[in-house]
Amino acid sequence: MPSTTKLYSSRSRSSHRLSRVFVKIMALVAAVDLGVVFFDYTYISMRDIYLSRFPWIAQQYDPIKAIEPYRDTQQYLNVVETLKQAGPQPSAERNAILADLRDRSLEMIVENPFEAANKSGTLEKIKNRMRDYQPNPEDSSKQAFQEFWSAERLTPQNWASELAFFDKKISPLIASNYYRPIAENNLPVDYFWRIDLIFIGIFGIELLLRTLYLSRRNDMTWRDAILWRWYDLLLLLPFWRLLRVIPVALRLHQARFIDLSRAQILMNRFLAENIAGEVTELAIIQGITVAQTSIEQGAIREWLSVAAAPTVEINDVNEIDELINQVLTLTVRRVLPTIQSDLEILLRHATTEALAGLPFYREVQRLPGVGQLPTEIANQVIHQVTQAAYGGLDQALSDQEGRLLFNNLAEQFTRSLRAELQDRQTLNKLQSLLSDLLEETKLTIIKRLETEDIDRTIVQAQELRQTDSEKKKLPTVEVISPSR
Repeated sequence: MPSTTKLYSSRSRSSHRLSRVFVKIMALVAAVDLGVVFFDYTYISMRDIYLSRFPWIAQQYDPIKAIEPYRDTQQYLNVVETLKQAGPQPSAERNAILADLRDRSLEMIVENPFEAANKSGTLEKIKNRMRDYQPNPEDSSKQAFQEFWSAERLTPQNWASELAFFDKKISPLIASNYYRPIAENNLPVDYFWRIDLIFIGIFGIELLLRTLYLSRRNDMTWRDAILWRWYDLLLLLPFWRLLRVIPVALRLHQARFIDLSRAQILMNRFLAENIAGEVTELAIIQGITVAQTSIEQGAIREWLSVAAAPTVEINDVNEIDELINQVLTLTVRRVLPTIQSDLEILLRHATTEALAGLPFYREVQRLPGVGQLPTEIANQVIHQVTQAAYGGLDQALSDQEGRLLFNNLAEQFTRSLRAELQDRQTLNKLQSLLSDLLEETKLTIIKRLETEDIDRTIVQAQELRQTDSEKKKLPTVEVISPSR
């Protein structure tokens, strides 16, 4: 009897296979929909090709675009068919038909029935072909048609060849003319929405089912579930249909019919090269400029003022006081030990120079047996004093009373520093220095961004993402539960 884990795993794999099959089917349906949309958009411009090579397509799709034969040009072709039925032999009926064709030819050239279908170029092609076939001194298309549809031209001997020319070169162009009624929205009548409604219904049902599934499985709102794949909403729009290329491409990529990874890399590179650098530069410069403006408007004075204006607080700590306290503590415990020897040398030099200026000290040095003894004593005293001073300060930070005295010292130091920094001349100097420093920082950042290799940055980012994805991959372990 199979274990529960095996049964669950089997059902999960089966569900996953069905899901992949469904994704592939819907991707193909979306591709077909996009193909139909492209066909509809290009049908009018390609209709002449369909008429000449695939007439059955035009016969089936003309009603969708509400295309009807243009009455005047269709009647022209009907009269030509009547002429063929009359035969090549001269007769009164045949002469009357030829006269009618001459009148209709003149009317077609003057009134241009092709203009309504935006096919005036077709009429020009008809006129050029007739002038080339039936030249005349005036190089007139009207005269060419008049001579072509004459009894003298259409004799029994050349009847077949003349009509063959017309059927091959002129008749298809005249037949390509059409009429489309205009709707109340001032646009040609179009029934493509009837076909499009089928696809919209399919994708609408899919969106509804997916929304229900996501809202229940992930505890999402309907709005969030719909926006989960916002691009699918483009498949439901009855306008701007060419935008469907976006969801169709993504669906084909998800179904693994096409691979858009390379396109994504190129798009990221394009955005990085053209946008990222400018955005970064603008963001940093704007931030530094805001800091400069704040400093120039007296932000330092507000920060150092005891009765500062209300600011946004995120804790109960006075950051300025705490920073000074931390600096003093760091100075005592970390900085002084590293500079103790240098400090002794400085103090020794200062003491020696001070003693050398005293007449008594110079007289003592001249005494026999004394020599450099005062200097050595001073060095020992300085060493002992610095050691005692450092030890005392470190010990003071370790016990409660000493810590309290140190805090009082830090508080008094802070108040004194605040008071001294309130001096207008000092503040102006600080503001000027900080503003200049920020300005130099902006120029440095701009220079570095201009010389930064964007391609190298992109490659580094891709390598980091690849390394991160490899770290996340775990070995597959098949769990087999014991059978019951």
